[in-house]
Amino acid sequence: MRSKFLVLFMFPLLLVSCFEGNKGISERYEIVYLDEEVDKESLDAYFLRNDELYPNYQILKSNQPDLLNHVKKIKTNFKTVEVLKFSYCDNGGFDGMSLLHYDNDYYPLGGSFGGYGLTEFIIRSGNLGQWFYFIGSSGSGIHRTYVGVFNISHKQYYTIDGLELEAFKDYTFVIDDDKTIDLYEADINQNYSEDGFYTYQISKKDLAFANIDDLTKSKINS
Repeated sequence: MRSKFLVLFMFPLLLVSCFEGNKGISERYEIVYLDEEVDKESLDAYFLRNDELYPNYQILKSNQPDLLNHVKKIKTNFKTVEVLKFSYCDNGGFDGMSLLHYDNDYYPLGGSFGGYGLTEFIIRSGNLGQWFYFIGSSGSGIHRTYVGVFNISHKQYYTIDGLELEAFKDYTFVIDDDKTIDLYEADINQNYSEDGFYTYQISKKDLAFANIDDLTKSKINS
């Protein structure tokens, strides 16, 4: 688990090739929060058993006992998959952090320091299983976008060959009529809220990478 987390933060340009036969149902989601209770007990257990990845968790939690009240679910149409995001309300290094919750475990989707964190995602279901494409941004001084994919069915992160995203630019997914996924440059405006659960207004600009499904996949070793 440790290497997965580090790869997501050290190498923010992540994606996967989905084969032609996997173009089943693909749904794109922006950040819409749900008024549903988060499973705080299992989330707390995840952070505690991965203390090497989150060394400040216990200290932050002791100083801020309501820390896990600062987490909300994001809307999807899949009951077996949950997406969670921390608010930006003084949560230390957890500000804006996102995780995927599946099969009683959690998988990091990147942080937000110096950026927006998770801004959108696609869940694709086909005969090759379920895949989770996601876009976010972070960066201290240099704003960088990361694009990633997680194979939900096999619980593995994947990388992409040849995806070179420019610093200080944002991106968005577009699902074509033939169900392939393109990556466009985008303008993103952050909509502020008093509770720190921000949403994003995303407008596509120029095409950056067409048909990213066909790019060669490479599994990240755990």
